[in-house]
Amino acid sequence: KFQKHFPESWFTLSFQLMQCLACCAWIISIIHMLFTNTVKIF
Repeated sequence: KFQKHFPESWFTLSFQLMQCLACCAWIISIIHMLFTNTVKIF
């Protein structure tokens, strides 16, 4: 039963990890965009 449930939990964990990485990349891109705009202003 544990071996049958293990791949499902691993898939859920990897999916959550991918969501976290996507969110981090989105935040980094926004910070980078704001930083480049600030540099252009100054």
